[in-house]
Amino acid sequence: MARMTDEEYLQHTGTRCPYCRSDEIEGYELNFKSGTISQEIICLNCDARWYDVYRLTGYEEVTPKGEGRVP
Repeated sequence: MARMTDEEYLQHTGTRCPYCRSDEIEGYELNFKSGTISQEIICLNCDARWYDVYRLTGYEEVTPKGEGRVP
């Protein structure tokens, strides 16, 4: 079986190994760097390793308007 494309990997929301398509994967520590986060992922079935990469796309406000803000 061929390795997944990026599009296929995203369709599976990163829950399958892009090499053997197993769902037996584990993620390790998150690495934060200037608007991106990466996480090493390891497949417990075929021992493949790769990084999932997350990019900052915006923010969501947590406190209601006017409460808890610093002027």
